[in-house]
Amino acid sequence: MNRINGNVILYRFNNRSLYITSAVKFFKPLKNNRVIDCLLQVHIAQEETKFGFSKEELDALNGLEELKNVRVVGLMGMASFTENKDEVRKEFHYLKKLSDKYASRQHANCQLQILSMGMSDDYTIALEEGSNLVRIGSLIFGQRN
Repeated sequence: MNRINGNVILYRFNNRSLYITSAVKFFKPLKNNRVIDCLLQVHIAQEETKFGFSKEELDALNGLEELKNVRVVGLMGMASFTENKDEVRKEFHYLKKLSDKYASRQHANCQLQILSMGMSDDYTIALEEGSNLVRIGSLIFGQRN
């Protein structure tokens, strides 16, 4: 996903889910009165190329209940691109702790049930750390060209 500035929301649809990185508060209601499930991306990696909410931003996040066409169903995060599996595990463990913490703060359109972490290279660690949604397109379809 791309970095988002304050005036633009980049999104992609995948089975009617909307994945938004850092700009949920700018999201405008959708046409046809549909409710779109989304995951909030959390910055867990130790590298500049990954983005998402910080713990402090999640703590300060208000107004989700006002977003009538968005239902936050979980958190997602991408670990550092590294061979250091201990670092990857640490980052996934941190996101699982955040997910557990925020799971108790539920209301009509914020019901954290999904923890999406892990990609083709690190999904086994993610599953061990509590992920219930992994992204393994490269394993299924091969590497991108």
